[in-house]
Amino acid sequence: MNKDTAYTDAGRKDSGRGTTIRINLTPLILAGGLAYLAANDTARRRVLGGTRHLVDAAGHTLEETVKPALAGAAEHASHVAQVAAHRGSEAVQTLREEAPVRAHSLLETVQEAAGTAASAVAHRAADLTHAAAELAEEGREGAAQVTM
Repeated sequence: MNKDTAYTDAGRKDSGRGTTIRINLTPLILAGGLAYLAANDTARRRVLGGTRHLVDAAGHTLEETVKPALAGAAEHASHVAQVAAHRGSEAVQTLREEAPVRAHSLLETVQEAAGTAASAVAHRAADLTHAAAELAEEGREGAAQVTM
């Protein structure tokens, strides 16, 4: 059973087999909270106001943080791709000029440049993933505060 789910024992044995009936409290708690909101106009307005505030904050975060970060990542990736293409072009030109004697060495250079470019893109993607995870956590915390 999920350790995060609230259960209670009903206090009676099932058919004399020695097993205890367990009741999941989570739906009962949620139903009680919804009934409270249905009956209490002030609480309902506070929840709606908090939800609107949370949506506004999420929109602001998206516009002010996530979109600029993604645009910066796209620009950085484009630059890295241009540099890699330029290095690759230079390596191919050198290969044509210097003949197959240095082909193996130049191939290693091209592979190194491609590896460097891929590493830079992967690092930037990891940074963006981390930033997005932090923003999501902030959103979850804000939502948790609104519901309290």
